[in-house]
Amino acid sequence: MKRRHVRVTVLIVVSCVLGGCTGDLPEDVVAPEARVEVPRSNRALLAANDILAEITASAQLDRDTPSSLQLAAGLDSRVVSDTIEAMAELGPWEQVESDTGESADSAELVLRSHGGRHMTLHVNVDRRGDILGLWFGHAVDRSVHSKDALSVEAEIAAVPGASNVSLWRIDGDRCSLMAKSGNRAGNLPLASVSKLFVAAAALRAIQKGEAGWADQLTITEANRSLPSGALAGAPVGTSVSLREAVVAAVLESDNTANDLIVEHLGVSFVMDTAREITGTESAGHFWTTREVFEIGWGENRGDPPEFDPKAPERTDAFRKLYARDALTVEPLAVHSSRWQDGVDWYASSQQLCVLAGWLDGNRDELPKQLTEGSAAGLAADVPAGTWLWKPGGAPGVSASLGVFEREGERYIVTGQFASTHVPDVADSRGLQLLTSRFASTGLEALGSEASKG
Repeated sequence: MKRRHVRVTVLIVVSCVLGGCTGDLPEDVVAPEARVEVPRSNRALLAANDILAEITASAQLDRDTPSSLQLAAGLDSRVVSDTIEAMAELGPWEQVESDTGESADSAELVLRSHGGRHMTLHVNVDRRGDILGLWFGHAVDRSVHSKDALSVEAEIAAVPGASNVSLWRIDGDRCSLMAKSGNRAGNLPLASVSKLFVAAAALRAIQKGEAGWADQLTITEANRSLPSGALAGAPVGTSVSLREAVVAAVLESDNTANDLIVEHLGVSFVMDTAREITGTESAGHFWTTREVFEIGWGENRGDPPEFDPKAPERTDAFRKLYARDALTVEPLAVHSSRWQDGVDWYASSQQLCVLAGWLDGNRDELPKQLTEGSAAGLAADVPAGTWLWKPGGAPGVSASLGVFEREGERYIVTGQFASTHVPDVADSRGLQLLTSRFASTGLEALGSEASKG
């Protein structure tokens, strides 16, 4: 029942994307006069609450009762109705948490059934509040913040798809594994956690005298990226310093800032720095965020060639195929996973630990906004003593990395989750909470064993 239901809900989103649904109305659709633009501050959340109310009432209504939901053109009302009925059969449900994220055009509700099952409801709407797409997926039990180590590991095991959650201790220039959970070792996708490699490359360039924090980076249509971060909407010609770009890329996950840095330093320098710091060959291609959007979901989407560090010309030739003056894809309309095709950034948990350890060892040279633990860069419920918390998310990918201190020791926790079925790992905040709690319970368990010894 669970798998059948989830696949149906994904079709809701896909049908909308293939039908050309975006935040604007299709040109050939005239809006009824009674439907007006809803204030940005609450339109997606209003739609999400309407869906929850429909689910709650569904069990008491006749199957033929008309839905009161306002659906965008191209969204199949029958599929929506079937999905709501399926959810009603699994309920009743109550809302545990809500989040509108960075965009008022999307919202998420975390729901809990009376039987203890957790799911996310994700909704996208247009400017009038009409529903463009919706789906339900796995959610982490929010009470995990008070659970013990065994319960946390069981919660990790319950997440569909590939997973790796690891706790490391920094011992000089080495990483010592303290605890791990999940079902996958080796390289997994990073999404925006990859921005830490870019930040490290910026600092390394400064240390080598090849760049300076005051260097000016200028936005053009050819290097502007979407959708996250304030620079996405900055006018062409806007300049920011390298320092400002690094802060924005890490704390705000600003894609444009990230790509400005990569353009300034050069892709090869970023990759060389990753190899230098981790002591290993790169886990694969290193793209700008624009290239990821174009290769993964653009009008001429493709599959990257097999990565060969000894033949960079193959990657360079492929990269040129996707050079565009402006993006040909709307990032907010991206819903299918492509990480399994090589369209992302990749690293193992150990490589991430070495990278984070290097950043920790060079904290004094980083911008103060990063090292002072700005609230803009920290998730809720991170381990005590955390100075850096970097999350990342893409369709089918959720990752996070934290650096913290405890009783004079320095620790790093990494969480990587990936699935080709996007709703499986869409509960980004829940998976960050799970990763954080794994670190805390892991240290508690180690302390308990030490006291017994």
